Amino acid sequence: MARAPGFEMNWALLNRDARTPTADVVLKPETKVRVRLVDSKGIPLSNVGLDVLRIAKMAKKLEDDLGQPDVVRSPGSDAPGMDEVWPEATTTDLDGWLTVQGLGTGIRVRLGGQDPRLGSQSLTVPIDPEGQKTPFIGTLLPVLHLSGRVTCLDTGEPLADTLIKVDSTPHLFIPSQPSKIRTDQNGRYQTNLPAGIFLNTTVYPSSGSPYLIFTRYLQIRKEKTDQILEEYTLDLKVPRGVLLTGQVIERGSGKPLEGAAVFHETGDGNVARREGTISSWMAAVTTSRNGRFQIAVPPGKGYLLFYGPTADFVAEMRGSRELREGKPGGKRNYAHAFVPYDVKQGEGPVKIDVGLTRGTTLTGRVVGPDGQTVQEAEIITTLSISPFHTLWRGDFTLPVREGRFTLHGLPSNQAVKCSFLDARNGWGTTVELSAAMAKDPNVTIKLEPCGTAKVRLVDQQGQPMEKFPVSLNFVATPGPGSLPSELSETEAEKTKLLADEEIYVNIDRLHYWNNSPISDTTGRVTLPDLIPGATYRIYTNSRDPRTQGYETHDFQVKAGEMLDLGDLVTRPLEDRGGGRN
Repeated sequence: MARAPGFEMNWALLNRDARTPTADVVLKPETKVRVRLVDSKGIPLSNVGLDVLRIAKMAKKLEDDLGQPDVVRSPGSDAPGMDEVWPEATTTDLDGWLTVQGLGTGIRVRLGGQDPRLGSQSLTVPIDPEGQKTPFIGTLLPVLHLSGRVTCLDTGEPLADTLIKVDSTPHLFIPSQPSKIRTDQNGRYQTNLPAGIFLNTTVYPSSGSPYLIFTRYLQIRKEKTDQILEEYTLDLKVPRGVLLTGQVIERGSGKPLEGAAVFHETGDGNVARREGTISSWMAAVTTSRNGRFQIAVPPGKGYLLFYGPTADFVAEMRGSRELREGKPGGKRNYAHAFVPYDVKQGEGPVKIDVGLTRGTTLTGRVVGPDGQTVQEAEIITTLSISPFHTLWRGDFTLPVREGRFTLHGLPSNQAVKCSFLDARNGWGTTVELSAAMAKDPNVTIKLEPCGTAKVRLVDQQGQPMEKFPVSLNFVATPGPGSLPSELSETEAEKTKLLADEEIYVNIDRLHYWNNSPISDTTGRVTLPDLIPGATYRIYTNSRDPRTQGYETHDFQVKAGEMLDLGDLVTRPLEDRGGGRN
């Protein structure tokens, strides 16, 4: 990042894997952004301080925006020099006006601040490529005075010095800037918030406490009919769980693993799931320097999921029905270890130790059809997992930079299917990579021209379906389609593990994001730039009750091939009879 007086703050991406990392940062004259803050009645708000929280570039074309991250200010963890580079905070004058300097054009800037009168609020100001043509008028909500007491559900004792995160939002799916506070010795808290419609309050008991992370989500008033609340009291009674403790080590060496993530998944029948307790990654803890952890879980059955501090460990898989019902089947979930537990109220602490298996790291080269170095590509593989999403995500790809790639966590006993895609050049391939290949210092993956598929969509009478969308998915692991199997009524179908699949637009955004495949007047659709050897799936709508309204059609293309899939019978979405969109 760089900035100079009178110029915008700008940034460029740096490839840390390059032999000589370089980055050119181009600075243009700054755009001074004028903002006026008013309250819900249009009255100017004076002496309100705002910081620049986030800056995002707005690309004219999607391909210009690929790989361009937003930049975010993180006070307390910023890199050296950030204070000199980042645009300064500013405060409104008596008429509610302020000016933000050091910004560019073609961006969205997020401004926010903490004011005792208004709580934590933020707003987004767009600046088009020609600059700010008119001042931006930002309306801030009035304040809500929130207070209450946090106690233990079982004993009634106060939870003292306990962290609470609160946010108040005007709309259900629009988050606000949360307020973080702590209870006093009597468990009491108070804070000022924007006077929204929805109130979300979460209690985080201290580490080593048997009490569970607990949340209350309330609609405190109606959007238009109710008056804005100025005060609200919310007492919270936090349920007690069972404390699990243990150590995470590297299997074989016995080395403690610092920074591993641990969280719990509770079964569907667990009462705590209905009482406002939080599970999954939102309740994660990390291991200490000696690999030890403490985590409170609801009484009953569940699983602990473990993720190593790096991607070097071998992933395990469990079906969602096994995790939540103790039965086979469902969607595939990934972690570096799954450990079941069955604990009773009043127990604890219960000790659970676990070892993670370190996998093999494979490095290699990626070249194009004529042996040229591939500068930038991505790898779609089930080796890429995340504690933030236990189901496989095809858009969590791994990078190829300057013709080099690195894969971590390869298991010793099986090969892993990996698809390589250079979307800009239209090249790709699908290969199976194994731990044994790591012995070869010259592993080279050669990409080939992508293939194309075409299909004609027709109705039950054989007539073309005009302007009908094609649902194209990428399949990483074979299995039944997720939609039909989710809706299946038979136990035999429910016991099957579903495919790992991803909507293809989330993988190849260059060709599909702004060009969703839709049939023409003859019902024909062309699907370009498909990775050779990868498995693709098309969903069509069916009348067959055995498929619950859906049918799947899997196919692969060869390098440079134009594959004709022929006619696929489908029917209008509104005529599916009991299915779901």
